[in-house]
Amino acid sequence: MRQIRIDAHQPGCRLTYVTPHAANQAENKRIIHLTKESAMSMTGLSAFDDTVHATNTWLHEITARLGWDERRKGYRLLRTCLHALRDRLSVTEAAQLSAQLPMLMRGIFYEGWRPARTPVKTRTIDEFLAPVSEAFSDDPDFDAEAAFREFVDVMKMHVTAGEIEDVRRAMPEELKDLFAENVVT
Repeated sequence: MRQIRIDAHQPGCRLTYVTPHAANQAENKRIIHLTKESAMSMTGLSAFDDTVHATNTWLHEITARLGWDERRKGYRLLRTCLHALRDRLSVTEAAQLSAQLPMLMRGIFYEGWRPARTPVKTRTIDEFLAPVSEAFSDDPDFDAEAAFREFVDVMKMHVTAGEIEDVRRAMPEELKDLFAENVVT
């Protein structure tokens, strides 16, 4: 009897193949056995799986709102919007906002951050959105303000209204309008 058995690295995950000539036909019928935990888990750690899922939810919502098929484009927008916000906020306010982000997005939020150089004193919408515009300089149809407003609307679905209001209040008058309700005309 020839039997091949591969045990995956995740606990409870096992692939078993038994040739048709196996003496134990019951074992032959059980070709793949996965526990519920291993079938549902990408990493084997629920904290990691949860943050990947939550970040994917944000990406899906952003790309759907903008009518994009490319998840990489959605990630680029998510990243540049998070960095634009982070750099305009005080260290305290940035920490308070990031506390409400999924763990993976907190890592993106803090990537390359230099707290001693914040908050950046941008006063106009164009100055504030310059990094977002630069990230999409290859797309002549890209509207940084409209994309940022969509990002804010997605953020409002996942971050408390009180924190959104704190972020809005931390902005100069001209930038506060970016956090207003996005009205479809």
